[in-house]
Amino acid sequence: MTKGVARVMQALDDERGAVARAFGHELPSVVAEMQAIGTAESSIRDAGDLVAAIASGEANRRIKAPDSLEHRYYREDFGHGLLPFTAFAAIAGVRVPVAAALLQIAETLLGVDLAAQGRTAERMGIAGLDRSGLLELVGAKRHGG
Repeated sequence: MTKGVARVMQALDDERGAVARAFGHELPSVVAEMQAIGTAESSIRDAGDLVAAIASGEANRRIKAPDSLEHRYYREDFGHGLLPFTAFAAIAGVRVPVAAALLQIAETLLGVDLAAQGRTAERMGIAGLDRSGLLELVGAKRHGG
């Protein structure tokens, strides 16, 4: 992995943290999460050193990446991971320019409209909600409402 790719991943992780904080949550860094599940060595001390974290994990050396952008993992990651993330960010009022740019690049590379088939705010039933409305909805669902 290049340092440029790691910078993009770090920026996306920073956006993820900002959205979580907007909803009152503090998330561990992606490096800390990788260490927790065993895909990065616990000896990595710099929580922002994605290059070292990914290179250090034995599990990462055995993972075979998809050989094509047509692979379902890409479509699922973008349409069912990144797309809903941007919907939550919009509700939280948090700018996520890296996530938005990655979605635009994905649509161009794949030649698809991810919103036409992915998890939009409308499909998740949260369109038109603001931060407090979403938190109220989640609280009601969590408590059986």
